[in-house]
Amino acid sequence: MVQRALTIYGSNVGTAEELRRVVALARASKLRRIPIEQRLLSEVNRTLDQLETGKIVSRVVADLTVPSLVDDFQSRRSAPQSPR
Repeated sequence: MVQRALTIYGSNVGTAEELRRVVALARASKLRRIPIEQRLLSEVNRTLDQLETGKIVSRVVADLTVPSLVDDFQSRRSAPQSPR
């Protein structure tokens, strides 16, 4: 017996005609970009409170980077490489 797992993604918001109109607007560059705000993970409670009260009108992304690791990685990338 051969089995195959399938995952189907889709959207049930709006009609096919509405989707065609939105795609046409996107192709014509007539859609505004969604503002994206990056916040530290330590601000998650404030962010959730603001989301719950409708005060967020953009997308908020949690910054999960650890500054010391990021700084170390960037300094290693920018350091001159020694010949091998």
